[in-house]
Amino acid sequence: MIKENGKEYKLCLLDTCIISKIVASNNSERQKFFEIILNSNAPSHPCVAIWTIFELRSKQILYEKFIEFFSVIPLFILKTSDHVLQDEFENYPFYKNIDPILFAFSFLKPEKDSLKNVLTKLFSLPEIIQAEKDWKNKLKQDSLNSILSLKSNFVSSNKHFNASDAKKFYNDAFLQYITSQNPQWVISRIKKGEAIDCDAFPSVKSALYTVFYRFYVADRQPEIQDVFDILIYNSVPYVDIVISENFQADILGKLKKSDKQFSHLEIFTVKDLS
Repeated sequence: MIKENGKEYKLCLLDTCIISKIVASNNSERQKFFEIILNSNAPSHPCVAIWTIFELRSKQILYEKFIEFFSVIPLFILKTSDHVLQDEFENYPFYKNIDPILFAFSFLKPEKDSLKNVLTKLFSLPEIIQAEKDWKNKLKQDSLNSILSLKSNFVSSNKHFNASDAKKFYNDAFLQYITSQNPQWVISRIKKGEAIDCDAFPSVKSALYTVFYRFYVADRQPEIQDVFDILIYNSVPYVDIVISENFQADILGKLKKSDKQFSHLEIFTVKDLS
């Protein structure tokens, strides 16, 4: 939830699948989308992950339709997963202070903040240029390999993985993951004898649970597209509404039922747009 001019707005996260449906020529999916963001108990602003923008930019026609459609609707671009994690370290343990928004645009000031201008500005930033280049050349495959190694490192006490293993997987993987990302931060707290509050890193929780339900419970082999989805949904704890493809929506539904940090989520699927 964010505040603008004293009024509260929810953040509504969209993935590439949903965007491709609503930016098509005027259709029922578009109408249902507007019903969702306007009929909630507070108005909602659509938002997308920077990884979604990378994916859209690889599909020129879809990217152009995206810019055209969202040029007349307020849209927020969320921070990268690395950026959010860094914020969680810096704000520890007060993750609720974190602003997940990287860029916003307003159709009320098109000469400055139009979507096209915002994206031009965004993709002129050295870190974003490098991130997109890394994503195309190496990061996707490296991330996939990392997920594949995780899958072989965790063994269930049952014959098959099930939801009861989720908490154990998270507890086993959490400290290992944040140590790999910021070893000095973890070591300094261990030396002081301080316990680390895993709830203060909700983006990590979202990513690890998504990995577990996608590849352990569902018994699937990770693919490149899965890397997109894991990165996109890292920001879920910081938004209020998610409109997602059915598989990820089912995962988020499990998290909503089992973890209070996800209990606020309103979850919609492709079916809800039909």
